[in-house]
Amino acid sequence: MKSLGRRELLKTLATISGAAAVTNTARGRTLKPAYEPARCSGNTLNVILHGMFAITADDQNITLVMPRVAGHYYAAGDFGVERPLRLNEDGPLSYTLSVPGWKPSRPVVSDRTDIVVHDKGGFNFDKEAFCSITMPATSDVFRPSVANRGKRRIFAGSAGVASEPDAIPLVYVFQYTYAGGLPSLGNLWSADPAGGGAHNLHLWAAPPFFADHAHTQEGLDAFNNLFDPNLGLKFADEQFDPPVTNIQCCGVTYPEILSMPEARLQGTQRQSAALSPVSRSPFRSNFLGSGVRTQVAPMFVGHVRVCFNIWVMQ
Repeated sequence: MKSLGRRELLKTLATISGAAAVTNTARGRTLKPAYEPARCSGNTLNVILHGMFAITADDQNITLVMPRVAGHYYAAGDFGVERPLRLNEDGPLSYTLSVPGWKPSRPVVSDRTDIVVHDKGGFNFDKEAFCSITMPATSDVFRPSVANRGKRRIFAGSAGVASEPDAIPLVYVFQYTYAGGLPSLGNLWSADPAGGGAHNLHLWAAPPFFADHAHTQEGLDAFNNLFDPNLGLKFADEQFDPPVTNIQCCGVTYPEILSMPEARLQGTQRQSAALSPVSRSPFRSNFLGSGVRTQVAPMFVGHVRVCFNIWVMQ
């Protein structure tokens, strides 16, 4: 079977966003009614998180911390042409997002809507993280993809170290408006001055494969290492309901909230012989995988797990 190029894959997946009724995708993901993405009024920036992040915030800033996890892919940039992040000998990477004209506003975070660890004093990511990104605080925070927990536990052991919301956010979108210049992420990314509508900055700290319980625990262990003393959190070996997608923020399309293996699976199932397999994107090998790796099992298979975002607050 031919493999799809990254751009061709995105074209195939874009057709999904025209669904007019609740749909079950190949993964079992539920897509709530959506036609075209809502158009943004004015200059809009969406920062979209994929994978596992530790997130902390105050009145002025939000800091995104990528734990250092073996097998995770780290990248940032426009959808489809993200630039891989690579460590050097100087320690964890660090970037600052500039949003001209934006007035910071503190995000609303709750134990009822987010996974939260209330131990900001012990949070020390200077040595153990892969990368940290500081961006202006925004109260425009969206959760376009969630998994319902039901009566199952997220974490094993005694409760109280981390909150366990009924709907677990799998993807976050932080939204800004800007004026008097273009948003930029150091020398890594800047908004295209010729681009119209929303600019979407994708940040990846995710496995390019369907993860099992052992891998997600490795990710959580890396998160635990960001604290002194180590938090010692353990995931319960539970399988949650397939994600529900409900995109309520403007400028974000359905393919943009998929994980890498989800997109690879769905793109393979919609493959057309007329599409070229050639792609020069540096993201291609991680996003698409080889011809063999496209034969992965759907996410509703019992052993598949997801890496979560966890807020660290007072």
